[in-house]
Amino acid sequence: MRSGYLFVPLMILLAATQASAARLQVHLIPELSDEKIWRLEVRNDSVESLDVQRLTATFRVDGRRLWSVPTTLTPSLLRPGETGWVTLDASLAPKRFPLQIDWELTWNPHGVPVLPRFWKTERVASIEIRQAPPSMPAAQSPGPPAPRKRPEIPLWRF
Repeated sequence: MRSGYLFVPLMILLAATQASAARLQVHLIPELSDEKIWRLEVRNDSVESLDVQRLTATFRVDGRRLWSVPTTLTPSLLRPGETGWVTLDASLAPKRFPLQIDWELTWNPHGVPVLPRFWKTERVASIEIRQAPPSMPAAQSPGPPAPRKRPEIPLWRF
């Protein structure tokens, strides 16, 4: 009799861990991006709500992984078909194009608060940026930067 009491919670836990895979669509919004901030639209393409704990952008150039940057998804709970947004500090992105950004998502698939060891982490999206967004100065003036005028420093002679 006692084994039945243990079997039912174990089956519930196993069913909870068999959550479906998360899928996101990520798009750069050029008209809202500039040389300081890149704004990206994130859409939940999954069949379940995503309770996002962490979203990480991994930069790659020529297939080589350069570095990762944690980002904040707003809002952190996305129902199926809902859209959120992410902002990236453009100074952290490599200046070489084409640039590939892989998105790794850590989320709670259980619908109730659980310990972080029960969260799932997987790569959910990848985008390629072939050139700087049009509103960025680098895209507007492809030539070398103009020389800066030296600041006037007072010269004291005694």
